[in-house]
Amino acid sequence: MYLYTGRWFIGDWSECGQTCDGGTRTRTVLCIRKIGPAEEETLEDTFCLTHRPIERESCNNQSCPPKWVTLEWSECTPKCGPGFKHRIALCKSSDLTKTFPATHCPSHNKPPVRMRCSLGRCPPPRWIPGDWGQ
Repeated sequence: MYLYTGRWFIGDWSECGQTCDGGTRTRTVLCIRKIGPAEEETLEDTFCLTHRPIERESCNNQSCPPKWVTLEWSECTPKCGPGFKHRIALCKSSDLTKTFPATHCPSHNKPPVRMRCSLGRCPPPRWIPGDWGQ
């Protein structure tokens, strides 16, 4: 004899959508009833008499660790010949609202802050005539 009231089928939780800073995980929740030895059917939720289990919840709400954020590269100096351009690397919170001391971010993956550059060969020097002997 099979009952006409249903029971909740509750699936496994999915992986959390994020590893930190709050994600969401979901699972399948269905009201089912047995209609044969190996057969079930899905019913409207009202056929299950108990409170419906949650199918979505937040997860991994802890803050992500600080990360390196870089500003734009400066112009190459000097204006000709080999030189360097520079930029600033900041240790920021994952939501970018706070700046931390550099020691809060891993030093092994700090982005480069200086890079070689060249704006072409310098023109040959020009001698400006003048009175050098006086």
